Amino acid sequence: NKLFEGKIDNYIGGAYSKSLLLNSATASMEIILKYLSVGEGDEVITTPYTYSATVNIIMHLGARPVLCDVKKYSFHIDPEKIRKAITKKTKAVISVDYGGWPVDYDEIKTVLDEKRRMFYPKKNTLQENFKSCIFLSDAAHSFGSEYKGFKIGSQSGFTAFSFHAVKNITTAEGGALVINLPDKKLTDKIYHDIKIYSLH
Repeated sequence: NKLFEGKIDNYIGGAYSKSLLLNSATASMEIILKYLSVGEGDEVITTPYTYSATVNIIMHLGARPVLCDVKKYSFHIDPEKIRKAITKKTKAVISVDYGGWPVDYDEIKTVLDEKRRMFYPKKNTLQENFKSCIFLSDAAHSFGSEYKGFKIGSQSGFTAFSFHAVKNITTAEGGALVINLPDKKLTDKIYHDIKIYSLH
């Protein structure tokens, strides 16, 4: 596992990227949101143009999925609709790289930065380390894709990859969570904690 994780990190090339192997992209997304205390009473924005797992994880945690439609002539969530959907209850945004084609990460990050005053982290949780909504990329289909010359996995705080049998790289089952925060100490802590949590 450590060898594969290291190879993923080297391939992605993020400054502080740390990859953690899990049993699926679904598990990767659910465990990080749970770890970051996303749950009942919270809202998580995502796209309706995705596999059901993206929304199921939000519901499993007791949070409310808020669906934002895709851009015209695109399969990707519309950042302008994200801007309008963010409320004081919004804790995370999950984008989806559809069919291996990356979303416009910079547009989404710009929206999240502009709306950072609307982010109210839960007290005494790791959410307090974030200045805006948690950005999670459902990149189940896009391992190997690039965005503006950089490998997918280095654009958002958290990225979930799938290695299911139908994906472009496979271990038959499996997935990975890539943690890519500007704070190396926080990245290392989350990696260590999730590694323990994932055992159970």
